[in-house]
Amino acid sequence: MYPKWKMEFNRRMINFERNFAPKNGMVAVSIKIRVVSGCFHREHSPHAYEIIDNYLSSLPTEITDFSFEEHESGPEILTYVGLTTAGVALATSVINLIITIIKARIEGIEKGDSPHEPIELIIRKTTHKEEVKEETILRIGCHDIFDTEDIETKLREAASKLSENNLLKSTKMKSSKELSSGYEAVKKLAAKFPDWLPVVESALAVSRNCQGGSFAGSWVLHKAKEKGIDWFPNLKRLVTFGILERKELSRGGKRAYYSMPDSEGVEKALRELN
Repeated sequence: MYPKWKMEFNRRMINFERNFAPKNGMVAVSIKIRVVSGCFHREHSPHAYEIIDNYLSSLPTEITDFSFEEHESGPEILTYVGLTTAGVALATSVINLIITIIKARIEGIEKGDSPHEPIELIIRKTTHKEEVKEETILRIGCHDIFDTEDIETKLREAASKLSENNLLKSTKMKSSKELSSGYEAVKKLAAKFPDWLPVVESALAVSRNCQGGSFAGSWVLHKAKEKGIDWFPNLKRLVTFGILERKELSRGGKRAYYSMPDSEGVEKALRELN
């Protein structure tokens, strides 16, 4: 890899982590859809990018678990993979975007986009020594038939392989107390305030959607309305019980942001209570 490209890539990853603060146990990665030769940019593939743009504009505003970057060789998605004892977790929104881009490439060529060269799906990350690790997942031609489930499986396998050292470190760092804190907190809340469990479920869903990153309290309220809860004062009660953590950041000073440190424990407790 060229030194200049490597420096630019490292800079993009650093900026992404500054703008989208990671949660413990998460690793920033780049997922690239790259044309083998030629260009895969909106100037040469207007039909494909029309499909991609429509998909991006249809996403809810609360989804902030990735950054979409455009390059001459093809689009790039910067996101986080969650490292758990069960393996690697990728946000559904990211997987759906990757599938959309691949389909858009094929449909765009059918409508007249050029060139027609195959594309490769690649995942990358930087190491602590600022080196770049890369895994090529697959290559797809414009006439190839692909299976979305197969792409998802291979993507998770490549992400797991790329992040295996981080996964081992993350697993060793988690004590049994940390793993059970969310579980115990939900059980205590249920004993005193059972009517708050739907709010916890909504917070868990939003946390999962944000891939474990920070989220606004208003997003939880929006999700809770789907369960018939029109209003609750704030999320202070969930912070007090240790289910959520209040983050020291507020966009424009108007929104309170939170994170869920132990979503696995929270989910386990909710499953048992339900």
